[in-house]
Amino acid sequence: MTNRHVAEAVADQVGNKWILQDDVTINFDDRGEGDEKRFKVKSLVYAGADPIVDVVNFAHLDLAIFEVETSNASKSKFPSPMQLSKSTKKPTTKDVIVVGYPAKPDIAALEDPTTHEVNMDIAKRLGEIFGLDYGRKYLAPGRIDKMVGTVPTDTAMWVFTHDCTTLAGNSGSMVSSFTDDFPVMGLHFAGRTLTANFAHAMSAVRASEKMPLELVERLSWT
Repeated sequence: MTNRHVAEAVADQVGNKWILQDDVTINFDDRGEGDEKRFKVKSLVYAGADPIVDVVNFAHLDLAIFEVETSNASKSKFPSPMQLSKSTKKPTTKDVIVVGYPAKPDIAALEDPTTHEVNMDIAKRLGEIFGLDYGRKYLAPGRIDKMVGTVPTDTAMWVFTHDCTTLAGNSGSMVSSFTDDFPVMGLHFAGRTLTANFAHAMSAVRASEKMPLELVERLSWT
């Protein structure tokens, strides 16, 4: 599972079908290197109905699901799936973690959204967190800021905000509750510097019935 805008970068939609570009893989290595944990992506089995491109629109489901080989050339087995939270109850904790591969920030990531000028405090803080070590797996702790149903302009009622540190490259990262077994509460899809990060709540996506029932039943829920 990842974002639709990620799928748009590695596959082309032709009518109702998606055609993968050549040699699309996913690598679970901490640094995304080597082939031991690299698996071939076989097909795209689902994507939200609306094109995303570079536009953040809360009414559009920025979610996609790929079918991936379960064993690879190195004879490694595919990692066990994370459990997706289907609970619509108010969470017992707002503490969450994001796990992903933040990329080296460009100038836009350093701009203050109010002045539209480069904010050196942002650059300094990112340097303290990452140094120059980008493109590797990080676990970023944080908290939920706005729960589903309280985010302005979210008419679909399936977005929450969080303050975990994310950058380009975190698209499609899981947002997990900082509790036993780390159930996946959301799918990170966008962020605005010094403002908020946005994620689709898995329970709300499930309840929306946007995904085919047979696909929903193939996923791991808790």
